[in-house]
Amino acid sequence: RVGGSLVPVAPMALVTPTHAIVRPPSSSYDACIRDDASVEIDVALARAQHSAYVEALRDAGIAIEILPQLPDAPDAVFVEDTAVILD
Repeated sequence: RVGGSLVPVAPMALVTPTHAIVRPPSSSYDACIRDDASVEIDVALARAQHSAYVEALRDAGIAIEILPQLPDAPDAVFVEDTAVILD
């Protein structure tokens, strides 16, 4: 918006992902940093949800690279490093 009016923007090309890097929740995932530490995390449920997420990616034709669990780093389930993959 500019001066209360919508301003058209140039369309952006969408990129279709072809690869995903994931890391399953470890047994220590319930110790991860979160907004409300009083809320308990069901690790078994988190693992089931993560597995469903990975299957949805596979169903979309995305190649999956699964990294090992890191019990000493509960937040490591979130793979946040930028990666460039060249074929």
